[in-house]
Amino acid sequence: QCAVRGVTFLEGARVTYAMMTCANAHYILSDLLINKVVGLGAVICALFGCLISVVTARCYTHDPNVSFASGFGGFSFGFSAGLAATGILSSGAKTILALWAENPEPLKRNHPEINQEFEQRIAAQFE
Repeated sequence: QCAVRGVTFLEGARVTYAMMTCANAHYILSDLLINKVVGLGAVICALFGCLISVVTARCYTHDPNVSFASGFGGFSFGFSAGLAATGILSSGAKTILALWAENPEPLKRNHPEINQEFEQRIAAQFE
């Protein structure tokens, strides 16, 4: 919204919120599983980072304090990296949804099955 309409960040957030509310897109947002996928991906990266850092620490020293500190650091950095990497999926899905809320015609023309699914999700909330 900031680049398209030339508004400040807070005004852009208000415009996006109003647009999503008017299009009833918040019903679709609440139904998305993408946030759970992002969280699970971040946890998997964190566990992998922890495992690699503990194994590496054990190769160089057998001190449990070093292994613990290394595992904690690996978990923290792995979680951060995983969240950043998988957050792209969440951002992309929500961007498509916001664009659909603003103008559904291009999605209806190019991907009618996705448009139909969006409309069914919204209609299901009113039944």
